Amino acid sequence: MIPFFFVIYFTIQQSHSYLDMAKAAMEQQDYPTAIQAYQKWLEEDPTSYDAQYGLARAYSFTENRKKAIEIYTNILHDHLNDPDVHLARGRVYAWEKQFEPAEADLSFVTNTFPDYAEAWAALGDVYLWSDRPESAIDAYSRWIALEPNNASAYLARTKAYRVTKQFDLARNDLNLAREKGANRDELDALLATLDSPQKTMPWEASVFYRYHAISAGKADWHTYGASVRRQFSKGSIGLEGYQTHRFSKIDEAAAIDGYLDLWQKAYGNLRLQVAPDADFLPRTDTLLELFQGFGEGWELSGNYRHMDFPGNNIDIYGFSLGKFIGDWYLRGRTYFTPESDDTLISYAFSARHYFNEDDFVEVGGGVGKEAVTIDAGPIIEDRQTKSVSIRGQKFFRANLGLTLSYDFFEIDRAWSSHGVSIGVITRW
Repeated sequence: MIPFFFVIYFTIQQSHSYLDMAKAAMEQQDYPTAIQAYQKWLEEDPTSYDAQYGLARAYSFTENRKKAIEIYTNILHDHLNDPDVHLARGRVYAWEKQFEPAEADLSFVTNTFPDYAEAWAALGDVYLWSDRPESAIDAYSRWIALEPNNASAYLARTKAYRVTKQFDLARNDLNLAREKGANRDELDALLATLDSPQKTMPWEASVFYRYHAISAGKADWHTYGASVRRQFSKGSIGLEGYQTHRFSKIDEAAAIDGYLDLWQKAYGNLRLQVAPDADFLPRTDTLLELFQGFGEGWELSGNYRHMDFPGNNIDIYGFSLGKFIGDWYLRGRTYFTPESDDTLISYAFSARHYFNEDDFVEVGGGVGKEAVTIDAGPIIEDRQTKSVSIRGQKFFRANLGLTLSYDFFEIDRAWSSHGVSIGVITRW
């Protein structure tokens, strides 16, 4: 009996030795050594849960993450509802950008063990990395509810708020993270991303020139404009003025344009333009639009526009549906212009790609029937139209940017135009 117990004792001591070696290697991020130690441990005790789990964890920090997933899956054969293994495998799936199985593993944990804070943290990461920031905010909020003094939870939610452009909420979370003892370098790095030009330089001014070549032997069009805008915590207000040459006439107009945050995920836009002595522009042009965000990056809007021409008023009703997909914003719009004997309908679509908060390129197009000005007077008629456009904005410095655009517009049985524009933007 003595030799038998000696063998057992020696085996236990050897296993402890491998365990200590593996733990030390993991602490030093020496994952190849840790893998060797766990494998030696498993040679002595092939059924050891701790050795299998440790080996999978060590592999997860190497390029061989598929091996980690394989080992975690084998463990689950004997420990089907183990939350730690589901959590660990879910994280590895997420690192591999396999978001569906990652969400399945982590949702299992949060549904079965709703007080498991780390699972909510991991699920929030999956949502954020897979372009579902609203769901990420919800998951991080559950994490915060379970661990209200964990600075990392507030930092994580800050990143999700930043993606959804809820900068005030992001700043509030940063302040809470600071109170909870967050790392100063990480705080400063996140704060820098929130200090956008719109926040640190609230004033913006621009000038532009637009040229249109008109078919059917008509004189070319020229437009010169300038604007100034002031950003506030809950919106912005801008003043615009421009002079435009069309149909061998010159009109001048001024406008005030404002945006205001309303309630959660909602904001409004009101624009009023006046051109008292206009020959082809409306004497007054009023636009009111309300935007409401919902779901995962969706945005719905409804708008009303009234244009007052001499002897002819035009009312346009419209709605749009937009969707944020990663760095893209897609938007479709439909407009209705009711008349005494008909309702004119037109459609427009645009796709904008953001390179960062300031720089973007956008393509768009439209088709339908609308009331258009075809000559000075103004002469307004209902015609089929179609259009395409492309425009871009690029800031070369934080306070200096450039805009360029091209557009094509065609009116059935009238004329068509090719237009280009250039503008300069400055901030302070």
